[in-house]
This record gives sequence, structure tokens and C-alpha cells, in this order.
Amino acid sequence: MHHQWLEGNLPVSSKCVVCDKTCGSVLRLQDWRCLWCRATVHTTCRSSYVTHCSLGPTRHATVPPIRIVADDVIEPPLPGSPLIVFVNSKSGDGHGDRFLRRFKQILNPAQVFDLAAGGPTHGLRLYRGLAPLRLLICGGDGSVGWVLREIDNLQLKVSTIIPCLSSVMVDGIKEPVARSVNVDTPKKTRPFFHFRREATSI
Repeated sequence: MHHQWLEGNLPVSSKCVVCDKTCGSVLRLQDWRCLWCRATVHTTCRSSYVTHCSLGPTRHATVPPIRIVADDVIEPPLPGSPLIVFVNSKSGDGHGDRFLRRFKQILNPAQVFDLAAGGPTHGLRLYRGLAPLRLLICGGDGSVGWVLREIDNLQLKVSTIIPCLSSVMVDGIKEPVARSVNVDTPKKTRPFFHFRREATSI
């Protein structure tokens, strides 16, 4: 697929992938950034850069937008093992919405679902034909149990699902589900910027 370029609003201290010089401006919309691989490039250098988009550091976990066709049907095969994220926006002492927005920036927004706005059914049905499939559940015991029950209701093959259960939204206690799957729950929700750095290395 080709890059999807957005003009301006480049991160501070961005460097051009072609000439390795600083690009962007805080004063005006200047230069370009790819929404998928996050490459930044000068306007004058863009024509010299490769047209194919690699999807960046999360390419093995990201569903390319060109693979999503009419009626939300996923067109296989897909590169890598897609990561499907379920976030409870009501969990985490108010941090849920922040995680939801950040995951939609890191991955294809069609891979990220808010459990508080419809539950896990649509997301699981959409990707049920893909294998292997990785699930990341951001929430507490109730959120994890909700997704697991829906997996059972939809009769999904558990052998094709790689669980990445996450308790990063849990605030203050060691929850039973976290203990049962050997996930260590911190006493306090980890700072957002720490998880952001970890998520970009998926």
C-alpha cells in the first residue's frame, strides 16, 4: 500500500527520512508525516522517498487499511499476527480514554474497541476468521471475563487465539484474573508514557 501523508503537525525534533535533517514547524503546516509508518519527510524530499508504506514498527500487529473491505469484512491473508485491543474506557481511574486514543494512533483504529461502547461482540466477530489472533484486554476482572465469555459464546477456537491479557488499567489491588494468568498487577496504574513506549514495540 502507499503512504497516507498528512501535512504539518509533525512531532517536535522530527527528522526527514531522506536527508536526515530536521523538518516540520511549530509556526505553520509544513512538511509531511505518514499516518501509518509515521515517517516524516520534507516537501522537497517526498518525491525521492519510497512509495510503499511498511506500516512502521507495529506492522506485524497492524491490519493494513486496504485489507478492510465492504461491510467490515477482513480480506485474508494478513501479514503477521494482528493484535485486537479491547479497552474499557471506564477503567483505570480515568485513564481508559487516553489508552483508547493512543492505541487507535498506534494501530489501525478498526482493531481497537471500547468495551464500554458496545462490548466485545463486534470485534470478535469481525476477526474470528483470522488465525493466529492476539487479544489485548485493558481493564479489570470484569472486562477480561466479559471478553472470555463472548469468546465461548461465539465458539471461537481457543487454539487460534494468543491471549495478551493486560491489567494496566487496574488501580490499587491484585485481581484474581491477573493472578490466575500470572500477570502482575501494579499497585498503581503505570504512567501513560511508559506504556506508550512499550506499545510502540509490539
